[in-house]
Amino acid sequence: MSDPTDTGILKYIITLVAVAFGWFLGETTGWLKKRWSVHNLKKSLLLEIEDALGWLRRNQITIEHIIQLVVLNEFIDAGPVQVPTHIYDNHFPEISTHLTRSERVSYNSIYNLIHLCDKDSGRLVDLIRSNQFNNNKRKEFKGVLEAMHHNVYMAISQIQYHLANRKDLDVFKVTDEQTKQIEDEIIRRLHEICSQAKQIGLEEVKQRYYKK
Repeated sequence: MSDPTDTGILKYIITLVAVAFGWFLGETTGWLKKRWSVHNLKKSLLLEIEDALGWLRRNQITIEHIIQLVVLNEFIDAGPVQVPTHIYDNHFPEISTHLTRSERVSYNSIYNLIHLCDKDSGRLVDLIRSNQFNNNKRKEFKGVLEAMHHNVYMAISQIQYHLANRKDLDVFKVTDEQTKQIEDEIIRRLHEICSQAKQIGLEEVKQRYYKK
């Protein structure tokens, strides 16, 4: 016949083990859910900049078209479309601690450029629709447009670098010389499209854009 004391101790031990196992299972499940959520958000953020690359390339064409029109003293009340940034805007703080320093720097730089372009796009429309679109506002319009051209070009370059090096991203390897080459290319491209606009004229500029 078993000792009641031993039976009570056994039940107590079983209860403790059950409680401990339940706690461990709950903690593990919570940890796995968190890890899976972070994994999905990181993947979604990467997909978002892949999609952004397409939007930015289209916006680059739009901006260059508007620049060519401005060179020929033609102003339109339109700007590039806004690039979707839902994942970054709503979830970046949640996943930032799970990214490397280079990834954080890269994402923040890319999205800062995108947000600047979105803001400047609205500014373009406000300027052209102003009741007093005088010479000063025309100069401001051109300045905003050139800034957008620079920022879109830089955003495209940074996304391309990020995606090409996603497995071992190190933005600190980018040299001043490489950055200067990009800046020089942006300036060269700006001069090229302005010169082209003067050569082909207003009607051809319009036709080339609407054929795209």
